[in-house]
Amino acid sequence: MVRMYSGGLGLSSKLLQWYDRNPVPNMIAYRANGVAPHTVTIRASYTVPAGKKAMVVFSSAMIMRATAATTVGRVHGNAGTPTAGTFDCYHKNNTVDSMVTVQNAEMIVVGAGITLSITTEDLSTGGTMDYDLSVIYIEFDA
Repeated sequence: MVRMYSGGLGLSSKLLQWYDRNPVPNMIAYRANGVAPHTVTIRASYTVPAGKKAMVVFSSAMIMRATAATTVGRVHGNAGTPTAGTFDCYHKNNTVDSMVTVQNAEMIVVGAGITLSITTEDLSTGGTMDYDLSVIYIEFDA
């Protein structure tokens, strides 16, 4: 498609779709085994750079009890942004090898300066957990 502009003949970058603006697929992830109880901890993060946007296209989480806790507490895995929503995975079972999984296919676009992050929390006393959380996104020119 060709359009006339006062500056001459050409395409405006504002007319291009996201997939025509230097898309780069990427991911943030956290994978660990035998993690002891802890308060909310940021495990991975990505801040969208100036002049860019990012589209979150898929996120997944797996939380599994590795060893039994003395006292079971809430175990939580989170991925997302403070403004564009989050996705959560909760586990509260003391059976060894019990697992909770969550997968989301989404299309959330976030702008420059917004941070995607993965956090975990285990309020149990004793015991350990295995974590596998990831967010796949496509970064492109704004």
